[in-house]
Amino acid sequence: RRGSRNVVYMQHGLADSSLCWLSIDSLGSMALAAYDMGWDVWMGNHRGMLGEHKSAPPAYFSYTYKELGEYDVNAFMSTIHKYKQRELSYFGASRFGGDFCPSNIRRTRQKGARNRPYSIQCVAHSLGCASCLAYAIMKGRRGEASDFVKMILCAPAGFNHDAPLLLRATGPIV
Repeated sequence: RRGSRNVVYMQHGLADSSLCWLSIDSLGSMALAAYDMGWDVWMGNHRGMLGEHKSAPPAYFSYTYKELGEYDVNAFMSTIHKYKQRELSYFGASRFGGDFCPSNIRRTRQKGARNRPYSIQCVAHSLGCASCLAYAIMKGRRGEASDFVKMILCAPAGFNHDAPLLLRATGPIV
């Protein structure tokens, strides 16, 4: 949603893609619902999840959640910042009334945060949680403010009574 000051970044879990945020079921699509409520929705895909980079060397796929946070989520945030700053400066005079100047920008509470006319919320699942947390921790260790104003982190959910008996018996041990 161009011109929106509210941004939501959605990151999928392991063996999934951003399409999970668009799936329509009885509850509807989380991404489309956020868009309908006026949010600018961004959905990240971790490397290799949609079958792209088939010709990439094996080292490309040798990563942990730390690298996903440091490189992938970092690249997503840089892209979001680039686009939001450009589009909000374009919409600034007509949409928000007056010139787009530092006095009109809502400041974040974190020390050292850049003044931004928008805020980013994060919704992540499973591996997405780990990589977004790694990103936020990496920023903190560098003395920088996290880009996320809020984070909703969803752990994997399931019904273990449907698992095979062998898996239920050995699962707690493993």
